[in-house]
Amino acid sequence: MFMKRLFSFNAKQECSTLLVVISKVVKVIYIVLACVAALIMLIGGIQAIEDSGLYFLLALVLGAAAFFWLLFLGFVLEILFLSFSIVTKKNYEDLLERGKIDDLPLSAGKKNAIGEKLHALNELKNNGIISEEEFNEKKKEWLQEL
Repeated sequence: MFMKRLFSFNAKQECSTLLVVISKVVKVIYIVLACVAALIMLIGGIQAIEDSGLYFLLALVLGAAAFFWLLFLGFVLEILFLSFSIVTKKNYEDLLERGKIDDLPLSAGKKNAIGEKLHALNELKNNGIISEEEFNEKKKEWLQEL
């Protein structure tokens, strides 16, 4: 029951795709943050070089530590999102096989695709390429997919 509610907020299989996109956004953000942190520390070290070379070295070490720490944390977050993506996709497929989530809404892409097919089928019927019976049969088949 819980998994059914989990997938009901999003149309079929879009949950795992959304998590993959989030992981890619997180990847960009953590790389940028790590570079900015290292750059700030390097600039601070360059400004402190007038006082002592030790401050520059300290700033360089702290900048490298901040850079690698942010990269590590971002990598862990990215892996978590990708793992959740795999788990949701697997659970979705399992629930679909057991018939527990067949009443979820279709994604807009599939609805539009069937609508476009029906429109094209209607054009074929209007042009006399297919008969009324063939039109109704195919229309019924496609609407049952919904």
